[in-house]
Amino acid sequence: MQKQNCAVGGSGGTFIKGYAVENYRPDMTRDEAREFIQNAIALACYNDGSSGGCIRMITITEAAIQREFIPYTDFKKK
Repeated sequence: MQKQNCAVGGSGGTFIKGYAVENYRPDMTRDEAREFIQNAIALACYNDGSSGGCIRMITITEAAIQREFIPYTDFKKK
């Protein structure tokens, strides 16, 4: 086992490891982390036919659980 702050996996993981290495920061705000995750999943979907066609993102805090569905047509390629 390795101790690390960020891990990438799944069928699209190979396509986004470089993105994660260059863009992950442990001190991200919630909005920055949300954007980081959305961009990573969008990149995986663009490059891997098995990574789905949408993003289902859940933000869990003590106050609430927020669910988001982002269709493939709404991805912003960066």
